[in-house]
Amino acid sequence: VLKEECVDCICVGEGEYDLKELIEVARKKIKNKKIEVEVENLTEFRLALEAKPNIIMLDNMPLNEIRYAVRLLKEKPANIKLEASGGVFTGIMAWILAASGFSTSTSS
Repeated sequence: VLKEECVDCICVGEGEYDLKELIEVARKKIKNKKIEVEVENLTEFRLALEAKPNIIMLDNMPLNEIRYAVRLLKEKPANIKLEASGGVFTGIMAWILAASGFSTSTSS
């Protein structure tokens, strides 16, 4: 499901679809917008990683899965940004990223 109400991006929510095909269609039809995919587990994360959106949102994932997702992204650099939601604190996220070899920065 494409959610066009996002101001700066196209958000891909839950549903039964071929994620890679959906992102390709979105890139052709909707230019100059970032594509963000929300995932809730590592299976969905792997599919999203293959589809190469601009942003992957890790939604309510346990910290060990977030840590593993960061490692998977590092192994397959694709200029994809990660976001996390659902009780993840900045300090914990900074630790996970640093432990995975990513540099961290915060902005207010």
